[in-house]
Amino acid sequence: MAWMLKQLGHDAVAVGMRCMGKDTREMMLKWADVIVLLHEKCGEGVAEEYWPKLKIWPIGRDTYFRGFDPVLIDILQIHMRRDGLCNSVF
Repeated sequence: MAWMLKQLGHDAVAVGMRCMGKDTREMMLKWADVIVLLHEKCGEGVAEEYWPKLKIWPIGRDTYFRGFDPVLIDILQIHMRRDGLCNSVF
């Protein structure tokens, strides 16, 4: 997803919410204009002050890590278009 957003000119960074320290997570949440989570559960522990930045883009069970899965790309494009982050096709 970060790759797709970068191709569209967005400054995107992929991070795991549970894979970084508290200070790093806080810095990233402050830095981000938009915080996209692929699973609602990932939002647990995100301080309420950042909720207006949150976008939940459900992709279903993570079975996609095999390169650029066309089904996943289609799902992400739907969410990107809905939230005004994409006008093109991959």
